[in-house]
Amino acid sequence: MMPINLPNIPDGWEVTKKDMRAIKEHLYELHEVIRYLFSHIDTENLTDELAAKIEEGGANEALTRRVEDAEGNIASIRMDANGIRMEVSDIVGDISKIVQWSNKIVMQVTDIVGNISVIEQTAGKIQSQVENLQGDISQVAQTAGKIQLQVTNMQGDMSKIDQKADGIQAKVTSMDGSISKIDQKADGINLLVAELGKGVASLSLTTEGLKAAVDNHRLAFTKDGLTIQNAKGETVFKQDNTTGNLDIIGIIRALGGTIGGFKIDETTLSNGNNIVLDSAGKIRLGNLTISDSTSLGKPVLEATNALYFIIESLYMALENNRVTMQKPVYALPGLFVSSSRTTPNPPNAYIDRATGELMLSTYSGSGSGGGTGGDSGGGSGPDGELGQTGYTTGTNVYMRSGPGISFSEVTMIRASGTAVQLYKQAPQNGWYRIYWNGYSGWIRYDYLSF
Repeated sequence: MMPINLPNIPDGWEVTKKDMRAIKEHLYELHEVIRYLFSHIDTENLTDELAAKIEEGGANEALTRRVEDAEGNIASIRMDANGIRMEVSDIVGDISKIVQWSNKIVMQVTDIVGNISVIEQTAGKIQSQVENLQGDISQVAQTAGKIQLQVTNMQGDMSKIDQKADGIQAKVTSMDGSISKIDQKADGINLLVAELGKGVASLSLTTEGLKAAVDNHRLAFTKDGLTIQNAKGETVFKQDNTTGNLDIIGIIRALGGTIGGFKIDETTLSNGNNIVLDSAGKIRLGNLTISDSTSLGKPVLEATNALYFIIESLYMALENNRVTMQKPVYALPGLFVSSSRTTPNPPNAYIDRATGELMLSTYSGSGSGGGTGGDSGGGSGPDGELGQTGYTTGTNVYMRSGPGISFSEVTMIRASGTAVQLYKQAPQNGWYRIYWNGYSGWIRYDYLSF
């Protein structure tokens, strides 16, 4: 067994910090020697007197050693069957302690101003804590499965970190109830910020996408597209990644920029002067304006100089206070307007060129009558041999000038079941040539019964 060399402390010795360190080192050596003795001692290492005491039970008494100098510095050690306690204190009030049991070791250091640090160790956990006079506290707790760190202050603010093998969670709270939180795992990160009386905001990032929320207003950016919902859960913005379609509900406000070549101003969307959409509800296409008339209560089409309607090279022009038409105009039922009063079908209504008034024709006879008068009668006889009688099977059936819907309307047969006469000629593409009420024309087979 190694010798124990205790320091020689003379009378009147003034203890310095170096001396205190030396005392602590000797106490530590003493502690190790005693541990060694209790681990290896047997009857061969004992004197006859000590062996006799052990047999009598005298060795059950506690062992105590205490050293004190004239300045009041004290070092002590106490050992019994339950454990070992060591303590060192100085004249100013600083104290360090070590207490050891079979299942736990506790170390503590305090100073005169009230600062305290403590380490507690067991087989399953190590925990340390540091505290100051102002009430600030930091703690670290470590187990095989988790590490936890926490810091608090006297005002009630706290920050905390929990770390496990499957994730890390950090949390900060304040005395007024505000909180921020981060939760990180291998498959995603979640963030939360809440302030008392002001609202909550959250953010979630995973392989499925990004999701954010502020006071129940939600944004989701996933592989399917971008979606925004309001606090009521209503979708106000949706962009589909598959189709590229964009749905927007509500009012769009922009002060600048471009969209597909269109310039955004404060109140208009335009591509220069050709196409303009303004916030007043007007659409301008060059010199043409489309608006909603409050006085008429209907949409209005306006042009500054002239307006042309063109369909497959056929046109109607509104220009110089007059209407010019390349072909006659039909209005069903009952009105046929032509640029000439001499046509194969004289009009039953026309505009007088001299006065500009709409005139009704009083023409009657064996010639052609009004083109689309319907039940009013055409006045012209058949131009071929007639055969069997058929009957219409629908209402408002058009009679056309040729065997197909691309041909112009001759007239309209309004009533279902109206008797018509068929010309003695073969049908063409399912169309029959008929004669009715002074008109000759063609009707599809599915509007006839025999």
